[in-house]
Amino acid sequence: MPIQLPLDVVDQVLCHTDDPSDVLSVALCNRALHSVAIPHHLYYRDIRTRLTNISLWNWLSRLDDLRAEHIRSLTILPDQDSDFYDMNYSYDLRERLPPDFTPSSPIPLTAYRDLDVCRQSEMVLIATLRRTSRLQRFRWHRIPPPLSEGQENIWTVLRRLDTLSEIDLYDGGSLELGVPPMLTSPELYSLANLTTLKLRSEGNKLFPDAAGPEVPSGLQNMLLQNLPNLEVLALELDICEEIDGTANINHLLESAWWPKLRYLRLKGVNCTVVPLVRFLSIHSSLEYLCLAQMMPGHAWPRLAAEIPNTALPNLRYLNCSSAQAAALLGASLPNLKTLIGVEVHESIIDKDYFTWDDDWAEEDGYDDYDDSAEMKSPWREQLLENLKAHPSITHLGISSVKTMQDIETVAAIAPQITELEIGVTSQSLKIPRSEWLRSVSLFTKLEVITGGHFVWFDPYNELTTEAVEEANNSIQALVKACPRLRVILVAPHAKKAVIIRERNGMQYGLETVRPVRWVVRKWEESEAAAAKAGEVVYGA
Repeated sequence: MPIQLPLDVVDQVLCHTDDPSDVLSVALCNRALHSVAIPHHLYYRDIRTRLTNISLWNWLSRLDDLRAEHIRSLTILPDQDSDFYDMNYSYDLRERLPPDFTPSSPIPLTAYRDLDVCRQSEMVLIATLRRTSRLQRFRWHRIPPPLSEGQENIWTVLRRLDTLSEIDLYDGGSLELGVPPMLTSPELYSLANLTTLKLRSEGNKLFPDAAGPEVPSGLQNMLLQNLPNLEVLALELDICEEIDGTANINHLLESAWWPKLRYLRLKGVNCTVVPLVRFLSIHSSLEYLCLAQMMPGHAWPRLAAEIPNTALPNLRYLNCSSAQAAALLGASLPNLKTLIGVEVHESIIDKDYFTWDDDWAEEDGYDDYDDSAEMKSPWREQLLENLKAHPSITHLGISSVKTMQDIETVAAIAPQITELEIGVTSQSLKIPRSEWLRSVSLFTKLEVITGGHFVWFDPYNELTTEAVEEANNSIQALVKACPRLRVILVAPHAKKAVIIRERNGMQYGLETVRPVRWVVRKWEESEAAAAKAGEVVYGA
């Protein structure tokens, strides 16, 4: 079909088209539209690169070039992959640059953290940000954080962008490299009208106080006053600490009201029961919830008693401790599909789960309580009872296993599980593989399993002949134990094996299962049970 509009008009239309799939649809209409939509727009929608890519920033900030305004998402990558290792987020850290950009000679790795190099790089990045008039998402995953010097810095420039709705920040390495943490930047807290805020920080170590870490007042004001339309909040005030030395967020839970909030992830914080119940009760839009371990700590029985049965009606994903799960699963939670982070040990040691709580100890009369002694799990029975009452849960993550009885107990009360994650510990690695196979075979509907007890793939290199043979033996044995199995993951965000079966090769329920073929893929790649062009197929 001939073009009805001049190409310069099409270009302006695409400037106001945010969804990359819509841009691609236009490009597929004919060659003329393709020549505008792909090189000038689609290639610029998502840029991922290192701060020290000075040649890119100079190229995008030229006054005679308008392509910077086509950028919707900009990610500052870590200088080295080892700088940013986060098992809880699905990040693609591969560099993504426009094909028509020709980079200059890269800065030597040894100079990446030179403060003068960082300062120069930030200056030209800021010049680029001034021209990204339609930027919607900004992510900083680099160690250290921005220098944020002077009145014109990254945060003040971002504040002037009316289109910005998502901020995703990693605040690490400040102490070692002499750069102030993001949590000390008042300009950061001036950002407003965001719908997504993700902040992971080591910052609590930088606020020494006799009473313990605190939530920065600027951050609290930002959350309560500047972000009324918040939909996604990930607040990890200390990525290194779960139990001791966490910041109290009672005031935030007592005061916050985000009617559109659907995703909440909290780490390195603590609270008491009443503010937590209040918050969960009024935020019925929540679909994803991850709670810090000390929310509310030892007071989990009171949480179980006070959480309304009608709370969290839209919740689909819950990541929490066994004590928290025992309490929250007392609510009906009709849409819950995924439960991550629990264990069903018969005995526990208190200090592995909680820090000492003076208020709890005084109120409940535990003056002589020994938190180092092994004791019967106070939540196991209630957790198992409530787990059995939620047949909607089909994806279960078990944080640790002491004996195979843990797995067998869960299989007996939750036979509906189709996806199972099992955390690797020094204790679980001592269990023979034959026992693992016998236990996981009890999950008769299992399709996806995650855990390093079954198979291992080198995350960086291709499989050797010996590794292929070892992996194939493990996979064939696992498929025999779990005939419906489709995917085997080494760990979250690691490589995986995707099972390929012949159409007439296997029928569920047969005692004899034919050997299968399999391919190795990255965690973010397709789980389609068919080999792609160029893939190496292993197995039968």
